[in-house]
Amino acid sequence: MIPLYLLNLAAVVLLTLWPLWFSRIQLGLRWANPFLIAAIMSLPFEAMKLIGGPLFLVENGLFDAGYQFAILMTNVQLFCQWLGATLFLEVFRSLRLTQRWRSHGVQLDTHAMPIAAFACLLLSLVAWILLASAEFGVSAWLANPREGYQLHRTGAGHWFAFCITFLAASMLFSFFSRPTALAVLVKTPLYVGLAYFTGSKGVMLYLFTTAMVFLAFLDWKPLPKFLGIGVPLIFSLLVYNLFLARGDVLTLQSVFEYFDYYKNAAMYYGDYLRGQTSYFWGEIAWTSYASYIPRALWPDKPVIYGVLLVNEIYYPGQAELTNTPAFGGAVEYFADFGIPAVVLSGLFSSIAILTALAGHVLFKNQNASAKRPTLPFVAAFTLQFMPAFGMFFPGVLYGLLLATLLAAFSIYRYRRNAKDTQRQTHVRATTPI
Repeated sequence: MIPLYLLNLAAVVLLTLWPLWFSRIQLGLRWANPFLIAAIMSLPFEAMKLIGGPLFLVENGLFDAGYQFAILMTNVQLFCQWLGATLFLEVFRSLRLTQRWRSHGVQLDTHAMPIAAFACLLLSLVAWILLASAEFGVSAWLANPREGYQLHRTGAGHWFAFCITFLAASMLFSFFSRPTALAVLVKTPLYVGLAYFTGSKGVMLYLFTTAMVFLAFLDWKPLPKFLGIGVPLIFSLLVYNLFLARGDVLTLQSVFEYFDYYKNAAMYYGDYLRGQTSYFWGEIAWTSYASYIPRALWPDKPVIYGVLLVNEIYYPGQAELTNTPAFGGAVEYFADFGIPAVVLSGLFSSIAILTALAGHVLFKNQNASAKRPTLPFVAAFTLQFMPAFGMFFPGVLYGLLLATLLAAFSIYRYRRNAKDTQRQTHVRATTPI
C-alpha cells in the first residue's frame, strides 16, 4: 500500500497546481504568467494543509487510511475542476464571447476612479468600526486583530464581510485609476497593512497576490526579483498574525497545529471506512441557504447548518462559540452523497467555470490590457485574481456584489462615451458645409 500512498501524495501536489497546467496547456501561455504567481503565493499554505499539518497531527501520519482517503477525494475534485475548466473553455470559445462583448469593450475612463477608490476605502473603514465596536472594542481590536477575528465576530459577521469587500474594491479602483508599476508598488503596502487589522491572514495574502498579478499584467520586468523580496516580507507578517493567534507563544508545533484541515478530514473518513458514519443525503447542501442571510436580519438563525453539521459530530458545541474547524478532502460534498457529489462539485465548481471564463477573456482577447482596461477585463480580473472581493458572500450575493462593482466601473465608460458624443457633435456643428 505504501507505493499507492506515495503515488496519491504525488498526485495531489501536481493537481493542486492544475490552474498553472491549464494556463500552459489549454491557454498556451508561457510558464511565467499570472497563474504562476498565484500558485507561488498559495503553494506554501497548500503544502502545510495537505502534508505539513497531517505529518504532525494525524496519529498514523501520512500513511493513515482516513487521511489517504481524504487526499484521494481531493485528487478527484481537483482533477474534475481541471476537466470542467477545459470543457467550459471550449464552450466559451464556441460561443465567441470576446466577439460578442466587442460592443462592451470600450476603454474605461480612469481619471475619476480615485474618488471611487477613496469612497470604497471610507466604507471599508466604517464597516470595520461597526465590526470592532460591536463586541470587542476598537482599541482592543487594534491591539490584537487576530483575537477579534477569531472570537468577536458573532452577530457582526456581515460588517466583517463588507469591510473586506470594500477594501478589495478600493484596491481595484485605485490600481486601475493609475495602472503603472510605481503606483501599484506605493499603494500595495497601504492595502496589505489595512488588511492586517481585519485579523485575517488570508485577506493579507489575497491582496498582496492581486497586486503581484497586476504587476504581471503591466509587464513589469523587475517583478521576479521583487517577488524574492516581497514574498518573505508578506509571509513574515502572516507569521506574526499567527503569533497573535497563539497567545504570544509560537512554536513549530503550534504552527503545524494550525493546519488541521486534513486531520479533521482523516477523522471523518476514518469513521466512514469503518462504517461509523452515514450520508446526510443533501441536508448539508440545502441547509447552507442560511449562509445567505445575515444574523442581524435573522436573529434566530440556526448555529449549525451546512458543513457545520459535520463539525458538530467531532466538535460538539464549538460552532455556537464561533469555533468552526475546517474539513479538507471535499468532506462537505462527500458527506452528502459520496463520490458522485465530489465529481460534480469539481466539474461544475465556480473555480472551474470562472477560471475558464477569465482565461478566455484575459488571454484570448488581443485588446485585453490592464493599461487600457475595459469592463470585461475588470470583470475577469476580479473573478480570477481578486479573491478578497466578495469573500464570505456566497453564490447569488456574490453575483449581486460583482454586478454592483461593474456598474460602478460602467459609469466611467458611459461618461467617456457621453463626452465623445458631445465632442463629435461639436465638431460636426462647427465644421463648414
